[in-house]
Amino acid sequence: MAKQLVIIVGAGLSGLSAATLLNERGVDIVVLEANDYVGGRTLTVKPSTKEEELQFGWADLGASYVGPTQDHVLRLCKTLGCETYLCKDNHDNIHYSRGRRCRYTSSWPCFWWSNPFAAWDLRSAIIKIQEMVDQVPEDCPWKAAKAIEWDKMTFKEFLNKQCWTRDAKEFLEAFCVINNTADDHQMSLLFFLWYVRQGQGINRIWRIKGGAQERKIVGGSQQLCLKMAQKLGGKVILKKPVFQVRHMDDGIMVKTTDGTVYNGSYVILAIPPVTHMKIHFDPPLPSLRHGLIQRTPMGLVIKWIAFFRKEFWVEK
Repeated sequence: MAKQLVIIVGAGLSGLSAATLLNERGVDIVVLEANDYVGGRTLTVKPSTKEEELQFGWADLGASYVGPTQDHVLRLCKTLGCETYLCKDNHDNIHYSRGRRCRYTSSWPCFWWSNPFAAWDLRSAIIKIQEMVDQVPEDCPWKAAKAIEWDKMTFKEFLNKQCWTRDAKEFLEAFCVINNTADDHQMSLLFFLWYVRQGQGINRIWRIKGGAQERKIVGGSQQLCLKMAQKLGGKVILKKPVFQVRHMDDGIMVKTTDGTVYNGSYVILAIPPVTHMKIHFDPPLPSLRHGLIQRTPMGLVIKWIAFFRKEFWVEK
C-alpha cells in the first residue's frame, strides 16, 4: 500500500506521540507547530548559566508530575530514556485559611483551629464524591445512571448541598481550582466526577506517594517532546500556524499563515479545542462540534516557582 501523508497540527505530547507511532509504521507524516519550540503543555526552563543550572536545576512551567496508573507517559519515559525521581513525601503539609496556618501530616487537613466538625464534614464529602465517581463510566460519562441530573448541577451547587461547614467547602473549592484551573461554578458536577474518574479517584489525584504527584522527570518534562521531535527530524516544522483546513474530494489541504500549502489524506488536530476557532474549516464543522469548541475554554492559572539555597524550614 502506498504511503499516505498525514498532516499533524500541534507538536505537543499528543501530536508528537501520534507522529512517532505513524512514522514507525512507515506512514509519511509532517508535524506543523505554531510556536518556535515543541512541547505544547510542557515547558521546561533552566538558569542562564551552567553554574546556576548545577545549583538550581530546572523548572517545569507546564505539566510536571507523573505517577502510578499513568502507564502511557511512564512507558514513553522508558522508551525515550528519561529517568524519573521520587518527590519528597516526608514533610508536614501547610493549610492556610482566613489568616490561620495549620500543620498536618495526613492527606487531608483537620481544621482543629476552626470547627471540630469540619474534618468529619470534609471526609464525609470525599467519601460521597468517591461513591458517585464510581458510578461514572470512564469512557462514556453520559451513560451514568444520574448523568442528566448531575450535568444540570454545578459542582458549586453540589458543595452547597453536601457540606455543612465553611472549611470543608472552601477546601474542596480549592481542590477543584487547583486541579481544573476553573472555579466550581464553571463546571457541571458530572464533569467534575468524570475528571476524578479519569484520575483513578480523589485520593490518587491528591496524594504524593502512590498518587499523581509521586514522581518528576529528571531534566524536566519537556524532554519527552524534545526527544520525540529530534527523532522525527525535519518532519517537524516550527513557526507554522495553521489557519485553513479544507476537505476536498481527493484529500485534505492545510494552509499556514505564511501561505504554505500541505496536501494529505488525513489531518490530526492535536491542539486545544478552543484554538480550533482560529482555523477556517471548509466545509464548516457541524454546529454541535462548533458549540462544543466555544464552550471548552482554556484554564486560567499562574504557576509560581521559588528557589531556596537551603531547606531552612526543615532546620527549624
